[in-house]
Order: sequence, then structure tokens, then C-alpha cells
Amino acid sequence: MARVAEILAAIFVEVAPTIPVVYISGDSAADWHAHGVPESIMIEAIR
Repeated sequence: MARVAEILAAIFVEVAPTIPVVYISGDSAADWHAHGVPESIMIEAIR
């Protein structure tokens, strides 16, 4: 998962804890559980 996405998601959740966070990835969905913010979801793009 791109480090920028991790940082942005963490900032948004800190500022607005109820904001839904949706990650979309074509290649790093496996990292989401380790690096995604709590209560977020992952949509994996299939090529």
C-alpha cells in the first residue's frame, strides 16, 4: 500500500473519526490488514 495513502487515511480518521475510508488497489490489497486504518474497507481492482 502506498505510504501516502496510509498517512492521508490516518489524518482523515484523526480529524473526522466517523469518515469512511475506502482503499482501492490493483496490487497491494494484501497489505491492507497490516496498514489500513480501523473500520476501513478494501476494494481490489482485478486487471
